[in-house]
Amino acid sequence: MTLAPRLRAILLAAGLALTVAAIGWVESRDEPADAKRANAQSAAPKRTATRADDAKAPDATGPDVTRPDIMRPAPSSPAAAQVPAGPAPAVDVTRARRALQPLAADAFAPQSWAPPPRKLTVAEQAAAAPPPPPPPQAPPLPYRYVGMMGDDGRTTLFLSNGERDVMARPGDVLDGVWRLELVNEQRALFVYVPLQQSRTLTLGAR
Repeated sequence: MTLAPRLRAILLAAGLALTVAAIGWVESRDEPADAKRANAQSAAPKRTATRADDAKAPDATGPDVTRPDIMRPAPSSPAAAQVPAGPAPAVDVTRARRALQPLAADAFAPQSWAPPPRKLTVAEQAAAAPPPPPPPQAPPLPYRYVGMMGDDGRTTLFLSNGERDVMARPGDVLDGVWRLELVNEQRALFVYVPLQQSRTLTLGAR
């Protein structure tokens, strides 16, 4: 399809006009930004000089930053402030109660100024010790002589124990504790079985 020469010229003119208008619009947007950039570059040396002057001037309330021998306090950090404290020391309840108890000693109690007793030697301790109890002894014979009779070489002894009459021959055990060991014309020998101690009964005495 072929356009007419006149129409082509109109389209070219319109395109050229649109191009010029776009270039003008772009330049109008860039001009304020360039102006702001120029103003910022001109103000930068002033701010730099002001900062240098501030660094040289000592602070009335803080340390002199120009002197290295003055130590500045380390800034407090929230982490250091939030460090938890260690566990509280345990309290000895028993010791505390003892400390609160009143003293049991009586300051006005009578005191003895006598020297302490001398320590006894082993021999003195043995002499001062009470004597041992005597060994047990057999009780006296509870029997009384009544009479005696011989039969085929064996002697029979007649005794009394209170209201009770007792007859015994050598070898017999009377009342479970007295054993008749021997009998002759003068005496009868008894042995107290629990202690193996002997007692003699004189014959002929009633």
